[in-house]
Amino acid sequence: MEQSTKGKMMQEKWGKVSDIGFPRLLHNIFVARNSASILDMEDRKIKKRLFFKTGIPVYGISNILNEVLGRFMVRKGIITQEAYEKSLETMLNEKKKQGEVLLLKGRVTSHQLNDALNIQAKERLFSAFGWTNGTYHYYTIEKLPKGLFLYPTHPAYAILYAVRMGYYPR
Repeated sequence: MEQSTKGKMMQEKWGKVSDIGFPRLLHNIFVARNSASILDMEDRKIKKRLFFKTGIPVYGISNILNEVLGRFMVRKGIITQEAYEKSLETMLNEKKKQGEVLLLKGRVTSHQLNDALNIQAKERLFSAFGWTNGTYHYYTIEKLPKGLFLYPTHPAYAILYAVRMGYYPR
């Protein structure tokens, strides 16, 4: 594995979120600037995975039902509950992603889908600032998985925004 010239490679690390705090963890990952890495977080049954490229968060997934794309789009008023439910049926029957189904059925434009995916990625990142318990596991990977829509958010911006918007406990 190559070491970045901009920062010191961060080795595999795990621990309690309460011992370090998410802002410090995010900062440490940024300073390390590993070419590709993952941060897994878990608090009881809630799981979140954040992907990083050169220390910058670019994508996130979670098992939080309210964070899935369809529910997110209903909450934001982009699609109706009915469109969401119909897209679920198509997803299961045709083994396609929800965004793809909504686009193919004409429920959203490509611009709306891209905007929704961007906002969804940022909200998944920002919600991690509220974690005061749970565990984390950080590790490097050779390269990011194919098929991810990358939405980079500079960690300094994320930290300032999260504090200002009340995501981070004061």
